[in-house]
Amino acid sequence: MMILALESSGPRASVALCDAAGTIRERVSERQLSHLEELIPLTDALLKDCGSTIDDITAIAVSRGPGSFTGIRIGMATAKALGFARGLPLIAVPTLESFVFNGAPEGTAVCPIFDARRDQVYGGVFRRRAGKNETLVEEGAYSIEEFRALAGAALRDGDESLWYGDGLKAYGEAALAAAPAAQRWSFAPEALR
Repeated sequence: MMILALESSGPRASVALCDAAGTIRERVSERQLSHLEELIPLTDALLKDCGSTIDDITAIAVSRGPGSFTGIRIGMATAKALGFARGLPLIAVPTLESFVFNGAPEGTAVCPIFDARRDQVYGGVFRRRAGKNETLVEEGAYSIEEFRALAGAALRDGDESLWYGDGLKAYGEAALAAAPAAQRWSFAPEALR
């Protein structure tokens, strides 16, 4: 088993390979907003780095968003073309919910926010408990004030939450400043955002 994963919802395109042993290798574009030009060359370079070919791939995963509309279309079209050409199944990955697997301890709420422009964020609140994901706030486009209120209402006193995503640059400090006193909101480490 070897899964090729395409990520195109944000400013930089990236690809990853996951093998049956769970080993993950990745390549990330150095340029922003170059998904159309970069996804196939990144995939080719990663396969060569791993000593693999497209014939070794057994499934293709692709981010389904939310995020850059054009980027998501490019990622989906690329995944569909590769999948169709090779007869491979496609796996749509919910971009925001995927952050529950990004270093948060079990039971900690995960609050990813992406800058959606026009004073909005794409956000959602999720938690992993007993090996299952829970959705506490549905993914969607919100004003930061609306999202803060929804996150605060979804969490109980004493709950911890980790905040992720590029929306932290524009809205993170405002979000933390409005955190309910009885809840512990903090930013995820920079490398994991």
